[in-house]
Amino acid sequence: MATIQAAPFNIVALMAFPEDPNGGLDTTGSGYFVSKPTKWDASNDITDGAEYEKTDGDGGVCCNATGCDTVKGASGSVELCKFDPLFTGLVTGTTVFTNGAGDADGYALPHGTLECDQTFAVETWQRVCIGGRRGPGFLRRLWSGVTFTPNDGALEEDFQTIAFNWKTRGGPLYLGGRNGILNDWSGLPSALGGVWYDPSTSLPSYPTDELIPVASLPA
Repeated sequence: MATIQAAPFNIVALMAFPEDPNGGLDTTGSGYFVSKPTKWDASNDITDGAEYEKTDGDGGVCCNATGCDTVKGASGSVELCKFDPLFTGLVTGTTVFTNGAGDADGYALPHGTLECDQTFAVETWQRVCIGGRRGPGFLRRLWSGVTFTPNDGALEEDFQTIAFNWKTRGGPLYLGGRNGILNDWSGLPSALGGVWYDPSTSLPSYPTDELIPVASLPA
């Protein structure tokens, strides 16, 4: 199992936008841009190929074959350094509370089986090491068919973080032919791959702490 561990300063931006039932972006929905989340963990979910073995009448092995491994998808966790009920409500379907000014200031996690029909496309921008030091630019990665489940996060040094578990649901990826969330993905279609983000190109400049209509994204 391959794991990418995002160290502090490593994960610098994350976008999550809802998908429609056909795997493309839901043009009637809204997504979210997260600047400098605390952590993004991702592990490829791989099932080992089955091994078939047949013994002969004398107890020896007369036939031995092993099937190919299968990449089923990916899973991991994401952690935010701030309390963000609007993002929580968007990706988990929880009830969001608002104050008198209309600002999101809380959420309620329902008891029982969580809704998981809504999937999301997620892009991340991560720092990586090149030649023993932090390289210029970013590793940009895209996941499709992602579902989120909230967990309690961690209480460290008297600060409560907000955390979620996530996993892909498998099946065809890559947003029904769209080139990533921002429609500028330059890599080949690969369910769990990534592309180098040109260091001369700025990170997305979308607002944080508010919903971003899919209709406002580059066509």
